[in-house]
Amino acid sequence: MTFLGFTGLVNFLCSAALGIFVYQKCPRRAVGISYAILNLTIACFSAFYFFWQCSSTAHWGFFHLRMLTVSAIWINQGLMYFNSVFFGMTPRRRKALWFAALLNILFSIFNFTSVMYSHVVPRYGLGYWPLSVTGWFVLYLLWWHTELLYAFVDMIRSHRTLEGHKRDQVAYMITAFAIGYIGGITNWPMWFGVHLPPYANILISVYILIVAYAIVKHRLLDMTIIIRRTLIYSIITATLAVVYMTLILLSAHIFERMVVNSQLWGALLAATVTTLFFLPLRNRVQQWVDRQFPRERLDPGLLQEAAGGFAHEMKRPLSKISLPAELALLDLARLRTGELSLEEGLTKMEERLKFIMHQSVDAGYMIEAIRELSASSASTFVPVDLRRVMDSALNMEQERLEKHGILVHQSLSFDLPMVPGHARQLEIVFINLIKNAAESMSSMSTDKRRELHIEGNPSESGIEIRLRDTGPGIRREDMANIFQPQYSTKGSRGTGMGLYLSSQIIQVHGGSIGVDTEGNGTAFVIHLPKKR
Repeated sequence: MTFLGFTGLVNFLCSAALGIFVYQKCPRRAVGISYAILNLTIACFSAFYFFWQCSSTAHWGFFHLRMLTVSAIWINQGLMYFNSVFFGMTPRRRKALWFAALLNILFSIFNFTSVMYSHVVPRYGLGYWPLSVTGWFVLYLLWWHTELLYAFVDMIRSHRTLEGHKRDQVAYMITAFAIGYIGGITNWPMWFGVHLPPYANILISVYILIVAYAIVKHRLLDMTIIIRRTLIYSIITATLAVVYMTLILLSAHIFERMVVNSQLWGALLAATVTTLFFLPLRNRVQQWVDRQFPRERLDPGLLQEAAGGFAHEMKRPLSKISLPAELALLDLARLRTGELSLEEGLTKMEERLKFIMHQSVDAGYMIEAIRELSASSASTFVPVDLRRVMDSALNMEQERLEKHGILVHQSLSFDLPMVPGHARQLEIVFINLIKNAAESMSSMSTDKRRELHIEGNPSESGIEIRLRDTGPGIRREDMANIFQPQYSTKGSRGTGMGLYLSSQIIQVHGGSIGVDTEGNGTAFVIHLPKKR
């Protein structure tokens, strides 16, 4: 196996493992799928890269070169798609995706013809490379770089609009993709006959390892992982072993050209590196891991978000309890002074106590719903009638809607199918969206119409629920952050947890939630699957 073949194998193993891991663990289902697709394209490229370097004939070398090239074409498409899902599928990103897809389909077709290159020959003992490339290949290469530049600029722009922990997460993404880009571009000079072996192709694995570190340490992709010292130590040791083997193979390859009896020199080099560098470095790494991760511990950020979600949902029933409790105390005072008859006083007390009991029961349901959110899975879901859930949410917010003079237009399709899930959790989502819409329209002048349109219809994969208000809309600079924890556009009046908690609930149910605004209203669109 050549060193280049070894880099392809390592890149394949790393990308495939991380892609599968994220697909299974990522709570934001759409993000997990898009990132798995990106890693699948990298894994395909790396697998064919390995087979290409192991090819013993020009026929198979040519076949595997074509396959790795078409995989490289779609890596960039996968990166753009992941960015669009992670940062939000805006109209601009959607148009860019479609345009890129059309060109990539065209270049994929060209790749399997003789338009871009037609023959391969062995070159410098590094496998089979194209004998010559055409102007179409140069055009494709320019497009390949343009796609990556667009993706990098998109990440940098998004990074500037973010704050706090999320900003640090995206910084890791930018660093990782930049390193992977450097590793990828080193493959192109050999296509033009330039003797510059792409040994830096191994940097693709460095990119994957940086992303893995960001996932574990900084909760990239919103993945929360309980960290074990043995797991971290194993990952770092395996990484060092890969680096160690890489250096040995590279050195052996160099010695093979410089001196005779290269196997002996390679064995001596391996023994020297192991004794002087690898074992001491591994011991230092173990000491560092012991200091950094002395015991399993919960992420403070996770605890803060959980507490914020709990406080946000408890605030509503408790605020409703306080007023009737105060009025009940006033009624007791009036009974003592004789201002209120006993019969009238008892009637009012009974009504208010019933209301307080109802709100207390509702608070208990909300606590249980939030508690179950951490353990929710498809196996615990039951069929849920969204029409009933929506009616319950509207009933809970009826007082607020009437107070602000908001007219509700509800049109949920009669053939709306059941969805698997937790009714109380979905009710929390609809209550938050209705409350936000009401508060948004409350700031409008009284001469403007205040309407909330609620629509629900079956879709190909499940159900689409749309809640659209006639309020002032959401500012563009806030669009990318409204689903982030502790981010609020209401100043001191908001906790920044309502939409974040709602998005987490929808993701647990295997669905997605998006928002669209054009300055004359805001529309939240929820997709829920019929089954998981």
